[in-house]
Amino acid sequence: MRKILWIILAVVFVTVGAPNAHADSYEATFICTTSCEFPPIALGVVSSGPIISMVDVSYFGYFFPITLNPVPYNDTFTWFAESTTAFSPPDRTISVDILDKSNGTDWYILYYVPNYIHLSDNTERGSLVFTPVATPEPRSLALMVLGIGVLLVLRNRLG
Repeated sequence: MRKILWIILAVVFVTVGAPNAHADSYEATFICTTSCEFPPIALGVVSSGPIISMVDVSYFGYFFPITLNPVPYNDTFTWFAESTTAFSPPDRTISVDILDKSNGTDWYILYYVPNYIHLSDNTERGSLVFTPVATPEPRSLALMVLGIGVLLVLRNRLG
């Protein structure tokens, strides 16, 4: 009888007291404020809660992981990207710059592309926006069934 009481209390706790987790991920969008021929593309965002720590960027087919100082996703960001002739043609440089206008922090990546003639001189700028994307979470019923299953296994082991 005592064991059944504990099982009933555990079921009530799981159904009533289960916390609602907010495990949102974020999506980055580069918005052009000039005429953009080849805007950067955000491939992924690394975050911990509402804090952004890294953005994976693709520009002209090159991949740039830009590590940010941990910043809130709702800060105001601008970006600047360019492809220019480097030291001697046909060498090129590709750069991506992200500025957090809320606190003045600037992150800059410069990539040297030797002997590459397919890039044109290009300068683009705009704003960068991070939007939350809801992460699917297990349903309450599934968690309740899992909890009851664990309790039954523990009951068989202990009793």
